[in-house]
Amino acid sequence: MIRRLKWRRRCKLFGTTPKAIWHNAHETAQSDEGQNAAWVHAYLHRKEGDMSNAGYWYRRAGRPAQSGSLEDEWESIVKALLG
Repeated sequence: MIRRLKWRRRCKLFGTTPKAIWHNAHETAQSDEGQNAAWVHAYLHRKEGDMSNAGYWYRRAGRPAQSGSLEDEWESIVKALLG
């Protein structure tokens, strides 16, 4: 049932907001200086629409800027980092 709930409703159910989740993920990625964290950092800025900042973090990650879907990129990140 919870999968059917919309994103904002799920966040409300768990006592958070999409903005808070983004902020926490951003802080975590920013605190790690590795290339994998830079890739996640780039993805987060791309997700928020800040392509200039995303480009900087893609360069730090040693990866080309992405132009495909956010879902496909997230899947690539998960596969690369979690196997």
